[in-house]
Amino acid sequence: MQTRLLDYSEDNIKKLVERRNWKELSREKQFSEIYYFVKDEILFGYSASDNLKASEVLKDGYGQCNTKATLLMGLYSAVGIETRLRAFYVDKEFQKQLIGRIAYNFAPKEILHTWVEVLYRDSWIALEGVIIDSEYLAKIQRMLGSDAEIATVYSYAIATENINDLKTEWNGLSTYIQKDAIIKEIGVFNSPDELYTKHKQKLSKFQEIIYTGIVRKYMNRELKRIRANNTDV
Repeated sequence: MQTRLLDYSEDNIKKLVERRNWKELSREKQFSEIYYFVKDEILFGYSASDNLKASEVLKDGYGQCNTKATLLMGLYSAVGIETRLRAFYVDKEFQKQLIGRIAYNFAPKEILHTWVEVLYRDSWIALEGVIIDSEYLAKIQRMLGSDAEIATVYSYAIATENINDLKTEWNGLSTYIQKDAIIKEIGVFNSPDELYTKHKQKLSKFQEIIYTGIVRKYMNRELKRIRANNTDV
């Protein structure tokens, strides 16, 4: 169902769906091609707000867990795939390397986090793996090197037992990339609109201004630096 945030009737979304011929594909292809579009063509990056419309996330060309979830729900809904949103709070610790020391100390300990679930062959599966694009993941794997082969990775916005054994590719099963940072579950929601009327990031108005104007820009610069880095760190 279309909502204010799941605005899949907007021109840019309609044109994308038409250009990719998603409505003409088999259901299996719809699942995989839309998943990979949001995972790898919408880069991992920090949006100005969680409360962005799907069409706005598409226009930006990047997003984090919550904004990528909105776009993924919008695109699946556009082709008639049933979705729902599961929400949590995660510990900020796994983003420490991207935030910077001062901003990290300033940020709330718990961060609102979501993933999309889709009804696939009569079962709900979680698609958290869509958050981190393949290019960024490859750079982090390369940066961490052999340490990542033996240790749980809880850094650079990735929280997993083994970064070299991730299940983020579409295969009809749940995919995860940040779930090991979860502190507690909030619940299941029919849309991001429903979630955000009840739950928001635990930020004061001043913290929101600092995040939007300074912190997220710093974090996105760090992501850009990592993507551009061709040597091990």
